[in-house]
Amino acid sequence: MFIKHIRWGCIIFITILLFLVGASFGCQPAQEEKSSNLNTAVEDEKWNLDFATGFEFSMFVHKDIFPPFFDEINEKTNGRVVINDYFDGELFGHVEAIQAINQGTCDIAYGSIAYYAGFNPVFNYGSYWFLDDFVDSYNELFELTDQLLQKSNMKLLAFIPMSWNAIGSVYPITMPEDIKGKRIRGASGGEIAVIESYGGIPASLSPGEMHDALHKGAIDGVLSVLAGLETMHLQEVITDVTYPTGIPVYAVAMNLNLWESLPNDIQQVFKQASENLFNSSVELGREWDEKTLKFFEDEGMKIHKLTEEEYDIWREATEPAYNSFISLCEEAGEGDTAKRLIELLKK
Repeated sequence: MFIKHIRWGCIIFITILLFLVGASFGCQPAQEEKSSNLNTAVEDEKWNLDFATGFEFSMFVHKDIFPPFFDEINEKTNGRVVINDYFDGELFGHVEAIQAINQGTCDIAYGSIAYYAGFNPVFNYGSYWFLDDFVDSYNELFELTDQLLQKSNMKLLAFIPMSWNAIGSVYPITMPEDIKGKRIRGASGGEIAVIESYGGIPASLSPGEMHDALHKGAIDGVLSVLAGLETMHLQEVITDVTYPTGIPVYAVAMNLNLWESLPNDIQQVFKQASENLFNSSVELGREWDEKTLKFFEDEGMKIHKLTEEEYDIWREATEPAYNSFISLCEEAGEGDTAKRLIELLKK
């Protein structure tokens, strides 16, 4: 009887074991199918993204650098990412576009890095003149800026060094003292501080107001990117151009939450396309400047290119503006970061 019980116990045990093994194998195809469906869903997911800026499409090299950027992302993601571009404030204006990517109401924005200063005063570094070691310091500058942007829910994609900064005026300007007592237009807090460091009188005007103000004699000159002097037709109302006075810093950034939601392969595509965007903007920006200078010469304007010695004199005269920038950032707890940025760009 004891042996009979053992026999039945073995039979029951083996039966249960076979059932469990069979159930395991039976579930495996279902699990594999579920996993396959998830992968397919990720691969089939599409992103329709909005890109906004207040700049005109025809200004600077926008029409030459941004369409290839959008196309590269679309092609390398096999059509999974489509970027709808809105220039000239069609969707958001200059500063509004930056605020929109912070809030997540826009996906990607482009503008001066100074437009981000409402989130952190350090971002004003892009509006201080005679800070031009932009390309050589790119990696560390990118990392520092990206870290700061991420604190405000934004992800830096690329810098766009567009065109040399320049001074357009109705009289010759070769040295800082030539600006003393003159009314000069500046576009931001940084530029206003720069004008004041030379003893000039800052005039805060929008780009659209510059031509009329120069024509009426309300101002004596403007701080602007070199290419911007032409696109605003200022050759009609100025006689002299002084350059280079530094490189303005423009940036393309994305909403951070969106960035973190993208699959790794799409993030890699954005990184590569953004690197290509930067490189093409450097090359095409210099070409644009050469064409602009040739145009000004043909128009009979006087062009003064600063020598290295003159450049150093201007930079030294700008030190009070750099110091005020650092003090402003110290009040926000970013003094060390501001000092490092100035060091990088003065190399």
